[in-house]
Amino acid sequence: MPWSDPGGNGKQGGNPNPWGRRPGQQQPSWNLTKITSELRKFAGRFGGGRGGPQPFAQHLRWVPLWVLGGALVLWLASGVYTLDPQQEGVVLRFGAPVGVVKAGMHYHWPYPIESVAVVNLQEDRRLVLGYSGAGEQLGPGRMLTADGNVVELRYALRYRVENPEHYLFAAENPNQILAFALESAMREAVAQRSLDTLLKGDHSRLAEDVLQATRQRIGADHLGVKLESVQVLQTALPSDLDRVAKAVDKARAQAELERRDAESYAAALLPRAKTEAAAMISEAQAYRDSAVTRAKGDVARFLSLLDVYQKHPQVIAQQLYLQTMEDILAHAHKVIVGDKQGAIIQITPPTASAAAAPTQSGGVVASTTSHGASPEDGAASNSGGGS
Repeated sequence: MPWSDPGGNGKQGGNPNPWGRRPGQQQPSWNLTKITSELRKFAGRFGGGRGGPQPFAQHLRWVPLWVLGGALVLWLASGVYTLDPQQEGVVLRFGAPVGVVKAGMHYHWPYPIESVAVVNLQEDRRLVLGYSGAGEQLGPGRMLTADGNVVELRYALRYRVENPEHYLFAAENPNQILAFALESAMREAVAQRSLDTLLKGDHSRLAEDVLQATRQRIGADHLGVKLESVQVLQTALPSDLDRVAKAVDKARAQAELERRDAESYAAALLPRAKTEAAAMISEAQAYRDSAVTRAKGDVARFLSLLDVYQKHPQVIAQQLYLQTMEDILAHAHKVIVGDKQGAIIQITPPTASAAAAPTQSGGVVASTTSHGASPEDGAASNSGGGS
C-alpha cells in the first residue's frame, strides 16, 4: 500500500508511513500527497491528455537521484589538479602531510578528505628589515657599531623554497625565524665595524658575512629554504644625530679644501724658492771664490815684499803706509783747516786725472785732520807731498 494511502497509517496492515500522523504528534505543515498530486497535474499538461500516459511524471521521481549523482561526479572530479614545472605540491589527508608531488596532472580525494598545498620553488622571496623610526629603542635596523656609535640600516634577504614540506610544516612561521636569524647575524657583523666603514665603505663584505652567519643559524631548523643573498639597502645616522654629522662632514670638507690649497701654494712656491736659493748659493760661491782669489793675491804680494822688507824695513813700511793712506783718502770726505782764523774749506775729492795736476804744479796735498797724528806720519806726509 502506498505511503499516501490513509489506510496504511494504522497499526494493522501495510507499511507504516513515516510522514503519517501519530498519537501525540502534530500534522506536518506540508502534505506530500498534495505536492505529488500537483506535480502530476503539472506533468499531465505535457503528457497524452487526461487519462492517458504521463511519461514526464514517471521520470520526475528520478530527478533527485540525478541531482545527487551529478553532485557526486562533480565532487569526485574536483580532485583532479595540475602543477606547473616550477611548482610542487604537498598532499594533505585530513590536514596531515602524506606525500609530495611534482609537476604534472594528479588526483587526490576531494575536500575535505584530501587537499594539496602548492608551493612555487622558483619564486624569489624577499624579506626586508629596517629601522621603523618608532621611539629611541633598538629596532631591527638600529644597531651599535664597534666604536660605540649608533647606525641605522635597511637590509634584505633573498631566498627560495627548497623543500615545500619542511617549509610548510617544520615551523609555524618560517619567515619570522628567518627574520630573527638575519637580524642577529647583522647585529654581530655591525658590532665588528666602525661607523665610518658602515657609512662610506663597501657593503659587499658585510652582506657576505651576514649571509654565512644566517645560514649557520637556521641550519638546524630545517626550514626547507635556500638563502640566495643579503643586500644592504641603506645606511644612515639616526635623525637626531644627522645635524651633528652634517656639521662634521662640512668641517672635513673645509679641511680637505684648505689642505689642497696649501698643497697648491707649496707646489707654486717651492720652485721659486729653490731657484732663489740656487741663485744665492751661486752668488755666495762666486763671492767666496773672489775673496779667496783676492786673499791669495794679497798673500803673494806680501810674500814678494818679504825679502825686501827684511833688508830695508823702514822703506817698505813707509811705502805700505802711503799706499794704504792713498786708498783711504781716495774714498774719504776731506776737510782742510787753515790758519788761526779758523777758516774751513771743503774739497770735493778729485778724480785721478785732476789729482795729478796740483802735484805737478807744487800745490797743497789734501789730508784729513787727525788729533793723534804722529810726527812720523807728518813727515811721511810732507815727504809724500814733495815727491
